[in-house]
Amino acid sequence: MPSHPQLDPAELPEGSWDTHIHIFDPARHPYEPDWPYIPPHCSVEQLLHAVPCSNFCIVIDMPEGTRPELALESVAKISSVPGRTARATIVLDFDRLSNEQLQQLRTKGVRSIRIHAKGAIATGFFRRRRSPRLHRQSLGAYCTPRVESRWSASNSSMGDPGTHHH
Repeated sequence: MPSHPQLDPAELPEGSWDTHIHIFDPARHPYEPDWPYIPPHCSVEQLLHAVPCSNFCIVIDMPEGTRPELALESVAKISSVPGRTARATIVLDFDRLSNEQLQQLRTKGVRSIRIHAKGAIATGFFRRRRSPRLHRQSLGAYCTPRVESRWSASNSSMGDPGTHHH
């Protein structure tokens, strides 16, 4: 469930965005193994009921690893509601990504790539503990000149394994 209390739609301007929201469905989309924290289930329906924004950016959280399926499903579901739009920020494994896959993700609503950098929790994808320099090199191969500059990337430098940072 969103961390803020129920909002009054009159308090938000028309066309407002919630720019960083997580959807969790561990029954259908299990978390990475041995994850140190377990976020509670939060559905698209709960989000739409609690947050009267017109637009949303669904962000993959670390327990989801590099699997974008739930974010993509959420974008499609929200965008199918009249007057609502969604986009996504996802985490990618650049070593296994083609330019065609990146373009397909854009078609499905992905607009930003989240990079979990050095110090990330050492499970699943994050065991490699890639340095920010290596992420920049990988990302650079996709952003210049292979991909149009309509993409953004955010870098999360992760702290202690038991804490949650954005």
